[in-house]
Amino acid sequence: MNFKKICMSGAACLAVGISIMPSVASASSNNTDNSYEQSEFIKAYNTGKEKGILTDQNMTQSEFLSSFY
Repeated sequence: MNFKKICMSGAACLAVGISIMPSVASASSNNTDNSYEQSEFIKAYNTGKEKGILTDQNMTQSEFLSSFY
């Protein structure tokens, strides 16, 4: 991975992470329902794609999800 791609990926994670922070903070503190948590991350990923922050070239959905788990 080249430097530009690493920076783009980091910036994308940061931007999307900040945008989902309120929804993750308001989620139940009980971590037994991981499907809800994962669906929130998928929504965040899709929002990032819609806004053009994330693309399949700079971060796939599986790469995005694996950065949180």
